[in-house]
Amino acid sequence: NACEGARTTPSDPFAGVAQQLVRQGIPAVIAMQNEITDGAAIQLAHEFYDALCAGYPVDGALAEARKALFAAGNDIEWGTPVLYLRASDGKLFDLAGQPASQATPQPASPAAEQPLPAPVDARPLAAPAAHTGRNAWPRWLLPAVAVLLVLGGGVAIWQWSQSGATNAPAATATPSTAASSTPGPATAATQPAAPVLAAGDAASRTILLAEARDAVDNADSATARQIYTQLLAANPADVEVLIGLARTLRYDGDHAEALRTLSQAYEIAPDDPAVNYAMGVLYYETFGDNQQALEHFTHALETASPALALDTYYYRASVYSSEGEYANAVADLDKIIAAGGNSDDYV
Repeated sequence: NACEGARTTPSDPFAGVAQQLVRQGIPAVIAMQNEITDGAAIQLAHEFYDALCAGYPVDGALAEARKALFAAGNDIEWGTPVLYLRASDGKLFDLAGQPASQATPQPASPAAEQPLPAPVDARPLAAPAAHTGRNAWPRWLLPAVAVLLVLGGGVAIWQWSQSGATNAPAATATPSTAASSTPGPATAATQPAAPVLAAGDAASRTILLAEARDAVDNADSATARQIYTQLLAANPADVEVLIGLARTLRYDGDHAEALRTLSQAYEIAPDDPAVNYAMGVLYYETFGDNQQALEHFTHALETASPALALDTYYYRASVYSSEGEYANAVADLDKIIAAGGNSDDYV
């Protein structure tokens, strides 16, 4: 049960793990907007997967799970889970027409079983030859369900394995004890232990980015710097990581280095709205260079997402106001109010 996987920050609408996973190309992500109790999370997962196996699309399955929570008397937490969907439809699996397996698993010989731990193969070999009931889960579905579980619990996995990820380079260079003590040809040697989270992997990068942002929000800039350094070692041209590192440097008061880092990101992606937004904020709040700030904010608004545009309009209005250009400031604030007429955030 990973809480608050869909929570964002006012300054970064993509700060949540769920939003980052969707941006990396994951077709559907379910996450929690707020904290949720273990009991509600367990019931939600049970009802959700049961609906998936009954043939519901992912959005319909989540709706059924939320209704089940509400029907059970939970009149608050039923609204905690949300779905981020970028696929054309919510049909994850097509169970129709899947033939029952005709092949009966052959018992492995004692010699073949000897090098493997008994729990790995014992249960599949002892299973009945075919499960054709309505609620039976085909074997091909299990890996997909496991992927969903991993995505939903990404934050919890990182918290559990933080110390292992921190020492990842050392882990990758150390062969297992069993491999060093067991004679045999080089091709049969046990592979070195892999880090729990590899910075170059897309899903791991997403989790690490979210963890770094949380670290800065919790005044732990040292951890944030360590994570950003690890990510930049995997890809020195990662603009999103450079923006995050600049934010951390600015938090630490290292404004010159923050500007140097953002300038590096700007050289890589001069038209990126997030880069221009960050440059504008830095010039306005740290260096008091209103002209540079206006140029970057205006450039960011050319391609900014609706959420980023709201923040950019707010900052640009502040710059206009400090310059005495009140008509332009009011015009930007009007755009914010028009975009969210029911919100009093900027009124």
